[in-house]
Amino acid sequence: LDVLRDDPERGIMCVTVQANLGGALVATGRFRAGVTLLKQSLERARREQYRRPMALALTKLGVAHMGRKRPGIAREYLRQSDLVAEKGKESYYDILFINAYLNWQMAREGGRTTQERIHFGRLKFLRSLLESRFPEVDAFDAIVRGEMKYA
Repeated sequence: LDVLRDDPERGIMCVTVQANLGGALVATGRFRAGVTLLKQSLERARREQYRRPMALALTKLGVAHMGRKRPGIAREYLRQSDLVAEKGKESYYDILFINAYLNWQMAREGGRTTQERIHFGRLKFLRSLLESRFPEVDAFDAIVRGEMKYA
């Protein structure tokens, strides 16, 4: 991250790395440090108008608050991420899929059946638009194939 900060031509990469590092800090139990880094990356992404890193930072902030059992705050960050990921000429379907997956998980855990079904339908739609694979996609595919239960 320090190397990238010194190179103004790699601004978008720097913000992306910063968001990923913030998410990693949260995942390893360093919540405050991680959220601080995520908010810094979000601030810079907004200032520089880097849509993808902005959506990524918002998603990772949502994940951070999910881990702290703050579903309302998490849903708001994911909603903001969706808005950023959908606007513009190009939508970021991978980020939209992850957000829908996380919202689906929270709806299931919270017993919000209608929301669960809505998010599941969104996941099916977004899955058809994805070419890449990542853990959430693999888990969703396994559920759809009946290899894994989600109840």
